[in-house]
Amino acid sequence: GGTLAITNTGAPLQLGDTFTLFNASSYSGALSIVSHTPGQVVTWNTSQLAVNGTVSVGAVVPAPIIAVVNGSNLDLSWPAEALGAQLQSQTNSLAVGITSTWSGVAGSTATNVVSVPIDPANPSVFLRLAYPPQ
Repeated sequence: GGTLAITNTGAPLQLGDTFTLFNASSYSGALSIVSHTPGQVVTWNTSQLAVNGTVSVGAVVPAPIIAVVNGSNLDLSWPAEALGAQLQSQTNSLAVGITSTWSGVAGSTATNVVSVPIDPANPSVFLRLAYPPQ
């Protein structure tokens, strides 16, 4: 029993990437896995761990968007691995909420950092990161 920290020091992980952690015909106890994968959130498939000592990437998604209020702007950033995704927004009245109508933020597919002005006159503003851009 213990904690296994898996650290990715190479290229971004892809679904199905497999790593041999140990060579043994069996093991006992249980491991909890802590994943250190910069810019990604990884779910590990451990179904073969007791069989052949390997783990593989079961699911991988870009790390979440980071939002920071900077004066009268909302500064947004997301991992470089998500370059090409489009930041989209919509502004509605409080009574409407989110609809299916989104507008792309100009230039957002070519970067992973965008600063959006905060307008107190807008009752509600929704933002999302979409890939592929729509």
